[in-house]
Amino acid sequence: ASFYQSVRNGFSFNRFSWSKAKYLANKYSDFPKYSLVPSVMSAASNLLPVILINRFFASEQAGYFDLSKLMLSIPLALVATSFSSVLLQRVSERYRSGLSIFKDLLPILVVTIVIAIAEVLAIVLFGSDLFALIFGETWRFSGEISKLLVWSFALNFIASSFTPIFVAMNRIKLQSLWQLVYFASIISLVVFKNVSFLGFLKIFVLIEVLNNLLLIGFQSFILVGYERNISSKQ
Repeated sequence: ASFYQSVRNGFSFNRFSWSKAKYLANKYSDFPKYSLVPSVMSAASNLLPVILINRFFASEQAGYFDLSKLMLSIPLALVATSFSSVLLQRVSERYRSGLSIFKDLLPILVVTIVIAIAEVLAIVLFGSDLFALIFGETWRFSGEISKLLVWSFALNFIASSFTPIFVAMNRIKLQSLWQLVYFASIISLVVFKNVSFLGFLKIFVLIEVLNNLLLIGFQSFILVGYERNISSKQ
């Protein structure tokens, strides 16, 4: 189907150029070299906490955590992914044209902050009752721990919405560095196997918050540097 649509839109092998293909491969060689392994580590980092909880504590506690994580990730799954697609295209176009990006990012930033605040308020004020109403009284404890977890998930929602900046502005190395730091931070949770379940969750939230703040710091560093460069040329 993809090939058919490409042909309909004018694709032809007669236009293929090995020299251009080689040029593009060299230009974007950082993507496979620096993102493959860190991306696998980042994916593993999302799975490790529930595995460690299941290993260090009871399976019931792993179930409570997994349900909380699933529900708190809904804004990330439904909204951040859509924002990322739009952001990647818009930032890429303006970056290639040497135009300012900040004004395009500001509305998305405002919306993500509003959604994050709404999620935090809903969970902190009504989390236990919401989980009990939707999933039954047995899962009320998931609502209780969600009041702790929601802070890291809300911050992650904001940070994740802007990760296309790294790809669009050819700063994949910086993103890979963050993924390595994040993976090492999550791995460090094995040291805390003897703390209580709630103590373990507090450490997990602290790690998540610090890493997301670092990610936002990297994103801000890229954007501020680019905007200053644009301003100096005008």
